[in-house]
Amino acid sequence: MTAFAFTPTQPHPVLQLPTPEQALAMGPDKWLGAMQRRERAIREELADPLWKMWEPPIWKVCDALWGAPWLEEKEAESIRLNLKFRKPVNILLLMGGWGSSKTEYAASRISRLMQSRENGIFWFLHETRPSQQDQQDPIIYKYLPPALKTNKAIMETTTYIAYKEKTGFSEGALVLPNHSRGRFWTYQGGVDALQGPTVHGAWGDELMPPEFVTAVGSRVARANGVFFITFAPIHGFTPTVQEFSDGAETVREITAYLNPSDGGERDVARYLGLGDEEMVKLRAFFERREKPPFPNVPWSRPEDCAKWLTGEPSQLPPAPGRKFRKVPRVIKPADPEESRAVVLFNGSDNPFGKPLSVFTLNASVSEEMGNRYFYGLAKEGRARMFPRFGREHIIPSAAIPAFGTNYMWIDPAGRNWFMLWIRVTKSAAYVYREWPGNYEIPGQGVPGPWALPDGKLADGKRGPGQESFGFGLIDYKREIARLEGWKDSEQDAPPNKTDTEWISGWFAENGSKENVLRRFIDSRFASTPHIENDRPVTLAENLAGIGLPFELTPGDTIKEGCDLINSALRFDPARKIDALNCPALYVSADCPNTIFALRTWRNMDGSKSATGDPIACLRYYVLQGVAHAPPENYAAHGGGHY
Repeated sequence: MTAFAFTPTQPHPVLQLPTPEQALAMGPDKWLGAMQRRERAIREELADPLWKMWEPPIWKVCDALWGAPWLEEKEAESIRLNLKFRKPVNILLLMGGWGSSKTEYAASRISRLMQSRENGIFWFLHETRPSQQDQQDPIIYKYLPPALKTNKAIMETTTYIAYKEKTGFSEGALVLPNHSRGRFWTYQGGVDALQGPTVHGAWGDELMPPEFVTAVGSRVARANGVFFITFAPIHGFTPTVQEFSDGAETVREITAYLNPSDGGERDVARYLGLGDEEMVKLRAFFERREKPPFPNVPWSRPEDCAKWLTGEPSQLPPAPGRKFRKVPRVIKPADPEESRAVVLFNGSDNPFGKPLSVFTLNASVSEEMGNRYFYGLAKEGRARMFPRFGREHIIPSAAIPAFGTNYMWIDPAGRNWFMLWIRVTKSAAYVYREWPGNYEIPGQGVPGPWALPDGKLADGKRGPGQESFGFGLIDYKREIARLEGWKDSEQDAPPNKTDTEWISGWFAENGSKENVLRRFIDSRFASTPHIENDRPVTLAENLAGIGLPFELTPGDTIKEGCDLINSALRFDPARKIDALNCPALYVSADCPNTIFALRTWRNMDGSKSATGDPIACLRYYVLQGVAHAPPENYAAHGGGHY
């Protein structure tokens, strides 16, 4: 028998055979050696999928995000920094369509960690025990070492593995020879049933409630472990997805070849990463129900994520003249600890999942449902008020023009006041400062975020920045003077005056590093009388009395202000940003609270909205109709302000 008579295993979703031309060029002996190596690889991936299985490129991205110990640290750090993550995360939300390999990833990584850590505690969570037995137990068993997958249960002093296909792991637990223990929990049992203070690794599958994210995540963080949450968004935008999405930044996108924006057909071949001829062969193969002749083409060619670091294209280019929308690939949540990340798995990431068959079965679905099935992306059920706001509107503080007309707005409704400074030029407006912000406040330190994501509250929940500083009017004036660099604030306090007497005599007109032309305050609160010394006075009068007068904002409807903000944010994303196509409103990257509010606010929590204050200041700006003023307009007005 000649070497060319060797019969290789076919078909295989990834490992292709040499073409006839390649085989002839190799010669019989080299061809036979290549075929034997291929056969060995196929046998090994079946016998030991944990270490020998082919892995999609997106898996390495996930490994880098949480700092997998088997990945070289310098490479992992390069991947993280490329995606704007300064350090490894503890919680990874993996969203993906059917057969996208997110579940395989979580199971394999938890299994690796269990085998590498002695005396570790690992949790597996699902909706109910029957659903766990059907969906989670089998894949955990798949990724155990071959020596532990025997026909009989292993019940020893330090090892307990009793698994049956019908009932899963006996007693909802397993123990490996290195004393690592795995425990199975359900959401049905409630968060109070969880026991144990520290968990080294966890994997929660499907509809995990937000309270479980908090409870399990805190236990994992204490051990500096990792917590995988896998979710196929068939059920849409859940509270947990909202908690990870509110205020988040998309740090990596891909071209969605199944979402044409030019009115043309979906480009299924490029979605799969295949050429047109490869697509014809693969489609015919699946139409024959996977019967010979076998096509010598991959069942998909996933995005080459390694090229993210080189700047090379990681996908096939679109056909000439075609246009397609983008979808998120990696998302950085609005997490002060930077301990969370979101990765979206595409069906084309996993050739073994037969992504062409998955598409064919669902080819008639809408784009929204297709995003769920093919890209792991769920549409928000409660629309954000500023859907246009994106990365194009966020600029480094150094990019804000040095010259312009400065204005200030205050919303005094909360425990702490929220203040916003905006610089207006001839062409655009720039939010250049917020208070409180991500900087130190004398006597308070860095206060933390104004608001945080919440899986239940539509507008987020109050953050530590809203916890009262106990400030009075003089304290607010002192802060304004400090931030704007008033010369009066740099003088030593006189010994014969109280703070109120001294600071009331400060005026920006005596010199300041930053000129503010006009200041405005919410008219509802500033003009509402309160009794002081047996007579009604207003907040506006109190402020004027300490030498800090404000103009009152105009009355408005929320819708009117929001419409004007959206108009200011508008530009055509399909065209290059230039002088004729650009937003009229930008926000400094040093204003994270305003950015979070613009990304999150849905106007659904009423007066209790955690993100309403920054939005109110922006509404006042657009309704006020202020404009760029030449320097000669900065003349002093009576009352000691500009």
